[in-house]
Amino acid sequence: MSSEMLKNILEQPEIAQRCLDMDLSLLESLKNPDSFQLLACGSSYHAALVAQFWFEHLTGKLTMVFDAANMVDRQIRQEKNNLLILLSQSGTTADIFKAVESISPAQKSQTLGITNRSNTPLHKFCTQTIQTPAGEELAVAATKSFTSQLILLLKLGLSINSVKDSFIESLSEQISDTIESCKTSIIATNILSKNRLIILGDGINYPIALEGSLKMKETTYISSEGSSLGTFMHGPIAIIEPGFPVIAIVKKGFSKNAETLKKLERLKAYGAYLVGVSSETHDIFDQVLQVPETNDLLAPIINVIPLQLLAHEIAKQRGLDIDRPRNLTKSIDQ
Repeated sequence: MSSEMLKNILEQPEIAQRCLDMDLSLLESLKNPDSFQLLACGSSYHAALVAQFWFEHLTGKLTMVFDAANMVDRQIRQEKNNLLILLSQSGTTADIFKAVESISPAQKSQTLGITNRSNTPLHKFCTQTIQTPAGEELAVAATKSFTSQLILLLKLGLSINSVKDSFIESLSEQISDTIESCKTSIIATNILSKNRLIILGDGINYPIALEGSLKMKETTYISSEGSSLGTFMHGPIAIIEPGFPVIAIVKKGFSKNAETLKKLERLKAYGAYLVGVSSETHDIFDQVLQVPETNDLLAPIINVIPLQLLAHEIAKQRGLDIDRPRNLTKSIDQ
């Protein structure tokens, strides 16, 4: 019997098209804000980190991201003409509402909520709300709700700066191609008995490394860490030993980047079992999770799909309860 998580993953091409068909141009919140603040937890926080790259690249405006679960002794600064975006798949995340308790009425008047449910506390708090078209996600691990957030955040960035978005029109097809081309069985078998792994991604792919690592922890119970490739060289590389699994998300054209190859070669020299998430094949990798070549702005949406599939396959081969991992619930709203 197919798991709910796998069903959710396989629905993503259709849901991506639903996101692309949504018209966000009439949102009053998008009337040329001077800066952006995004507040979220868990997978939504990783989506916010990707959005930070998009918003700063597309608008040239300051974008700050806050982890609502780690706001102890901190307050959200009030910025003039700032748009505060609250991301919560459930719309009930208690940490988010605790984090915004101190904001002023003026700041509250410029809030946009993004959630996957209707009629939630987030709708009541925010001046405007977008409901992602993912539909109910029965598995605990976020997959389709995460990609929905990503797509709508990218559309927001494009809309704010009036950027022509024709390059995203093939996104649904690219996600479908990724699902079809990714072969995870052998890689999962090779990682199956391991207790630790690393997922690496630079720049806009760094948050996807964090998200992939979260999916591994949630579904496979493997102690997983997400890091940038450069940061990993500054100390953490000491944990690499023969057979240690390392998954590297690399940008298109990486094979012509001498610095990237040098770092990957160091990992191989220390015995890493190196898996690439890449549109290219290369001898440096033991195995590749193949993705189609795409626009750099779309890469995070595409690159997370193989990591979702791999986490599912490892959990399946381990005989775990994929949809109901131990100690977890779908939302933390108390």
